[in-house]
Amino acid sequence: MTEEKMSPLRQRMIENMRIRGMGDKHQKSHIRAIKDFAAFRGRSPDTATPEDLRAYQLHMTDAGVTPSTFNTRIVALRFFFGMTCGREEMKRYMQFRTEPRKLPVVFSVEEVSDILMAAPGPGLQYRAALSISYGAGLTHHPHIHIIVPGGGLSPGGSRWIACRPGFFLHLRVLARLFRRLFLEGLMDLHHAGKLTFFGDLAGLSDAKPFAAWLAPFRIAEWVVYAKPPFGGPKAVLAYLSRYTHRVAISNTRLVSADVENVAFRWKDYRIKSGIRQKVMRLATQEFIRRFLIHVLPDGFHRIRHYGLLANTTRKANIRNIRALLCVLPPEQVAAPETEPEIAPLTLREPCPCCGGPMRIIEIFRRGQKPMSRAPPREQAA
Repeated sequence: MTEEKMSPLRQRMIENMRIRGMGDKHQKSHIRAIKDFAAFRGRSPDTATPEDLRAYQLHMTDAGVTPSTFNTRIVALRFFFGMTCGREEMKRYMQFRTEPRKLPVVFSVEEVSDILMAAPGPGLQYRAALSISYGAGLTHHPHIHIIVPGGGLSPGGSRWIACRPGFFLHLRVLARLFRRLFLEGLMDLHHAGKLTFFGDLAGLSDAKPFAAWLAPFRIAEWVVYAKPPFGGPKAVLAYLSRYTHRVAISNTRLVSADVENVAFRWKDYRIKSGIRQKVMRLATQEFIRRFLIHVLPDGFHRIRHYGLLANTTRKANIRNIRALLCVLPPEQVAAPETEPEIAPLTLREPCPCCGGPMRIIEIFRRGQKPMSRAPPREQAA
């Protein structure tokens, strides 16, 4: 078995990707994309012209390449011409593809009525519980909660470095750092073609209008506020658990629900003093739409762990930190041993006579005589 001879161009690209810190999977994806481009041209890819790039993008479009694969190949080509070949001007002739996201289909009034009326039970609670699974009600308010420890391990992991008592971060520095990172992240997403604009904002798809639109945000003072929690760390965790382990609205907040409208309680935080609890009434379709806004998109995780609590080093880091802080691990309370309940095996198909579930009372092989006898079936008249 002979190894494939590596060209100097490919070797240089691999070295550049190693310098960039790309993983093996990312490197193979880039190399595969450049090989596909070279096979399309029939010549070395470094001698390509803008017309070659245009023809290749048309070829991928006509071949039905998905937007994700299309954009992956464009990213590889931008890296190849920009880093390996030193031809930054070629990036102007590559365009990312955007795929419009389809909004969830909203049921008609008749369909909503059929779904709600199909719920078991005569009371409101059954119909309300079913309607929650499709929609419930708050406005769109995306935000992120981040828990940061008041210290960290030294580079060698030999000691714990705690923050100063009564001080965590300078608010002005934190605000400007967050402003820079947030705006740079938006620019990177825009360059990668991962931002989609519709309606009056469609013009922001171009780089210059988008940069001009972001310009006022670069000089505005961003508001950052930090203070110690009144109830301590446990109160913070209890507060966040209500976000991470529940849906957008709880059953206790529902007041009424029918085919046309849904009423629920909500708290108006704009009122500084007095009664904040109010009742909001929405059309059922609007109620469903607002709930679907709170459904986590595919590929997103509700909770992520970084740093000390990263999955690969979590146990070792916690054990080391407890040893450095002289903290004993919490006692593990053994759960009482209970005998597992053996549920009878049942078939998916109901009984053809009475419609009830059919229990498996015996299993026998082909040719084996069963120990039990099936009851006689009623003969049709």
